Amino acid sequence: MRVLFLLILFVITASPAYAVTMAAQASTLYILKGESVTFTFTFDPGESGENDDKGIIGEEEEENLLPTKVTVKLKLDHQDYYAFSQTIEIQGEDTITVEHPQEFPLPGYYDAEAHFDWITVNEDGEEKVNQKKLEPIRIGVANWIFSAGGTLGCIESTPAISKDANTLYVGSEDRLLYAVSTKDGTEEWSYPTGGSINSSPAIDSSGNIYFGSTDGFVYCLNPKGELVWKHNINGPVYSSPALDEDLRLLYIGSTDTNLYALKLDENGKEAWPPCSTGGKITSSPVIGFDGTVFIGALDHFLYAVDPRDGSKIWKFDAQSEISGSPALDRDGTIFFGTSSFGGGISDQNGLFALSPTGEKKWFVKHGAGFSSSPAIDSDGVVCIGSNSNRMYGINRQGDELATYKKFSDDHMASPAMGSNDYIFCASKDGTFFGLDRKKGDSLNGRDEKWKYPMDLPVTASSPVIRNGYVYVGTCGYNNGSIYSFFCDKNVEKTDVEVHQNSPWPQFRGDSQNRGKTVYTQETVAPEVCLVDPPNGETRFDLTRESVTVHFSRPMDPLTLFEPGTDKKEAYYGFTLEPFDSGPEKLFQDWGDDPSTCTIWLPQGEAFKPYITYTATILSKARAADMAEDSKNDTLLYNHTWSFSFMDEEEVSYDHSPTSSCFISNILDNG
Repeated sequence: MRVLFLLILFVITASPAYAVTMAAQASTLYILKGESVTFTFTFDPGESGENDDKGIIGEEEEENLLPTKVTVKLKLDHQDYYAFSQTIEIQGEDTITVEHPQEFPLPGYYDAEAHFDWITVNEDGEEKVNQKKLEPIRIGVANWIFSAGGTLGCIESTPAISKDANTLYVGSEDRLLYAVSTKDGTEEWSYPTGGSINSSPAIDSSGNIYFGSTDGFVYCLNPKGELVWKHNINGPVYSSPALDEDLRLLYIGSTDTNLYALKLDENGKEAWPPCSTGGKITSSPVIGFDGTVFIGALDHFLYAVDPRDGSKIWKFDAQSEISGSPALDRDGTIFFGTSSFGGGISDQNGLFALSPTGEKKWFVKHGAGFSSSPAIDSDGVVCIGSNSNRMYGINRQGDELATYKKFSDDHMASPAMGSNDYIFCASKDGTFFGLDRKKGDSLNGRDEKWKYPMDLPVTASSPVIRNGYVYVGTCGYNNGSIYSFFCDKNVEKTDVEVHQNSPWPQFRGDSQNRGKTVYTQETVAPEVCLVDPPNGETRFDLTRESVTVHFSRPMDPLTLFEPGTDKKEAYYGFTLEPFDSGPEKLFQDWGDDPSTCTIWLPQGEAFKPYITYTATILSKARAADMAEDSKNDTLLYNHTWSFSFMDEEEVSYDHSPTSSCFISNILDNG
């Protein structure tokens, strides 16, 4: 029997379901103070089809209900009211478009939110108010832009800010030194030289401005832009001056391979014969806590120079060119980068940490090299830009390397450390960033607080922070500019300053570009500057019964360990593994020198071959003679080193003789 199935199709036509869509756009994201941004708001009440929910941006789909009225509003994050509001009657299903020009009279970083309120009416005549706000649009508003004149206005000089913060001084390749109002970016005056000015000016306490030019002269101008003196140092000058007002000396390097010391009060007269290096100097000198001058050269050496007579105290072979300037830590540690000429890759390129006496603490290899100068944040992280399109953060011990920012081009300018966890940085891609130094990860970098794309690359001009504003220069083929930005994204927040707890927060150390550490012999933090046996030793005298540690300051013996204590939490400031190095078993002997400690092995113990010994001075170790209000009385971190004894044929070593730990007090009258 055949069974016939009859298929009956019922076509059910659903009622149209209206799903609103809305959007907001800005005509531009980056403007100058006083300019306007046109915001375009669109609201589409159109029919979506049969329960098709694609593109719904509203809170829910309003079936069978066509919106009758919509209110478009603009909310700025620093205001508690709407900057703009407009209500439109809806006729049919046409898309509503509203434009609003919003002026931004103050610099800052604004989050602009589009708010939509729309009304629907049901069959019973009841109105329902629907609301939606979109993701904010970030608008960056620069304070002002100053453009250098001429056809060669590239700015590689880092700005210096006057003591009263009213005037910015910067050099340009158009051969002019500019004085610019920090209030509105207008030119106050300019001073012509015979060459380009890549040197960053420095300002002394009386307001005089010092800088070098490629015409071979070092200039001193008064705050009115009048020449006080100039001095010929022969070669083109790219180096920036360092000022020691205690000694009334200016230090500056030249491409004639010499470091010069000029007397501030004697029309730039040379204080001593030029200190000769083996290569051109494009790096800038810095001044340590005891007055020692540190300068790098293209001959691969970093030099320590005695300011009394220009003699070399020591020199360190970095085995690659030093074009960036050093930065100085709380304990006098010297950080600097190396790079190969022309950007070549080399295993000798990287970041060095040296003690004030020239001993290498560590070296972080980075093949592309560092042309940037380092800055140091309040936690001791050394931040430096690389020739591999990245900015890195490296801790004081040199064993933790993190990517702080990825760029699309080289980062040759120095970063700057601001308060409220800001890091300011820019690269040759021309984008200026305010980063969060606390948030982010080591792979993708630190979180962005804000950014601003500038018209030209940033090559060597580094950001400078002052009074809640940050300044940076750009460099093009034929022109350059100085940009002024409000530091924080919140226009009402004015407390972002250079980080006061940082030992070296920005290029040249401060906003006057003086290039001198703020620490003195009395306030500098102590450090371990020499140990015996030295780190990495593989053939020391096994009959020795002690380890010797030299500190840069007289130390408090009880902070290494306290022999005979019965306290449960005694000071274990020194450990020597694998020995049991508790305070009751080790004996410390300070002799007549409170800066040198000999630590004797436990009675009956001896060193043995084929064992690696690891010694550690913990950061509890404290200086004995620190000023009462000093915050730098202990070591900045644990100092650890290892040594062993191996067979002659098993090792290959090149151990330099131990040298004195101390730089003499070169500021005395002797």
